[in-house]
Amino acid sequence: MDSIDRGGDGGGGGGGGGGGGSHQDEWPEVVGMSGEVARTQILKGDPKLNVFVLPKTSMVTMDYRLDRVRVFVDEEGRVDMAPKKG
Repeated sequence: MDSIDRGGDGGGGGGGGGGGGSHQDEWPEVVGMSGEVARTQILKGDPKLNVFVLPKTSMVTMDYRLDRVRVFVDEEGRVDMAPKKG
C-alpha cells in the first residue's frame, strides 16, 4: 500500500455510519474491514473529513486536525486499529 487515499470534498452522502450523527470522533466498528470500505463508511457519516488509508507502519506528522482521519491497515489491507480524528 504505497498510495494515500484521500476523501474530502467529493463523495458520500450525509447521515449513516455511526447512528445518524456526523460528529463521531472514533470508528471502532470498522476494525477488521478493508481500508477502502472503512474509508467509505467514515465518509458517509461526514463527507467533509479528509480520510487517509495508510499502512500501519507509516510515519505521520503529529499535528492534531479535527478534519482528518487516518485509517491504518495491516499487510492484508484490513483496518488494524480504530480510526480517530486527529
